[in-house]
Amino acid sequence: MSDGIEWRKSGAKQAYHYPEDTDGRPDPRCQKCGKKSYQAETVTYERIPYHKNCFKCLQCKKKLTPAEANPFGVAEFLCNPHYQQIAMGRSAAHASGEVFSAESVERAATGPSLVSGSGSERKADDSLIRAGLEWRKEGVKQAYKYPECGDGRPDPSCNKCGKKTYKAETVTYERIPYHKNCFRCVQCTKKLTTAEANPFGEDSYLCNTHFQQIALGRTGVGASDAVNADSVVQDVAGPSSVGGGRKKEEPEHHTNQKDGEEEILKKWNSCV
Repeated sequence: MSDGIEWRKSGAKQAYHYPEDTDGRPDPRCQKCGKKSYQAETVTYERIPYHKNCFKCLQCKKKLTPAEANPFGVAEFLCNPHYQQIAMGRSAAHASGEVFSAESVERAATGPSLVSGSGSERKADDSLIRAGLEWRKEGVKQAYKYPECGDGRPDPSCNKCGKKTYKAETVTYERIPYHKNCFRCVQCTKKLTTAEANPFGEDSYLCNTHFQQIALGRTGVGASDAVNADSVVQDVAGPSSVGGGRKKEEPEHHTNQKDGEEEILKKWNSCV
């Protein structure tokens, strides 16, 4: 598993081992085993052919379809549940049996994880929260990183990970495409819908609950173990003008936000 973590850290792309087989040959070789793959036994991922029996989850050995395959090496994949567990650190076990701990594997391969804590809800690193608060303070608008993919191509690149998105696995926010697995709250890593997503960086979002807690400083909303907005905002914007009492006003630097942020707040209020 550490090889897959290392591969993801490097940002490498999967490439076909046998490019000479792409010259119109009817039975190209399988990327995994290197043997000839006939049409009836072939599955193709990102234009790379595999035997159906070779196209499996590295962890549970389940046969995969392209829609549920997550690259985890030069010719390796994880199914959606094990991608969440091993690559994203969402869980320590699965119904099919025990899996590797993502935290221990990733810590050995890449150093400290970007998430900390335990339980089903994990806290984002303070640096991510500070970056999001700074981004909001600047009033920057989100923009698609791959405008060349917006020329009518059927499978544009995901704004988060940069990999190709197929229609069945794509969610679009303000005309910007994301993989459904990439479109998550930066705090609790919950998958989001466009109705509950609140921009919190050039390609990051907060769910409604954590937007209230972190961006607006309403720490009494939702789960009690979210990052404390007051301490993080104080680091970014200086001491707040709020003093005493249980009722807290919004930090000063949120009162002069641009029109774009006001639209975000109106959007959240409409969801309450």
